[in-house]
Amino acid sequence: MERFAHSDQVEVVHRSFPLGGSFPADRTVSVREALLSQYGIGGAQAEATTRQIEALAASEGLSPYRVLDNAVGNTGPAHEFLAHASAQGENREAWETVFRTYFGRAEPVFALNDLLKLSDELGLDRDQTRQVLTERRYRTQVRTAWHENHPVTLTAAGATQSCGPDGCAVPARP
Repeated sequence: MERFAHSDQVEVVHRSFPLGGSFPADRTVSVREALLSQYGIGGAQAEATTRQIEALAASEGLSPYRVLDNAVGNTGPAHEFLAHASAQGENREAWETVFRTYFGRAEPVFALNDLLKLSDELGLDRDQTRQVLTERRYRTQVRTAWHENHPVTLTAAGATQSCGPDGCAVPARP
């Protein structure tokens, strides 16, 4: 955003919609295992691919940013937590906390106890957070968010899209 000329006129609001819903709700899997089982990527190729992602993140000031030496899990509960925190007025802070915890410290954000720690860190009411997550109050909202708010690509008239099946291009630094 800092490279965008009118960034002072933009408010970024994160939306919750899960990725990784195919992972079991009760356990995590190493990124290495997930890459191999889901995409057939292992060994040196997994190392090179994820280190490239980490380098790109570092070039954007996101450091540390741990990918390969991390774990993945069902993100549904984490997104339900994020929806709850957003409803409590903590959208930006909650997303930053989840990103810092997961990518920065390579700590899990998938289970109830993981999310209750984040609730404490944000100063949310722990009992209320437990109840909201246990009752799955934001489950429908998270599940339908993709259909209502899925990512779109905005381009200038005549320009080509910068996003494709492999992601989005980042504008070059001036």
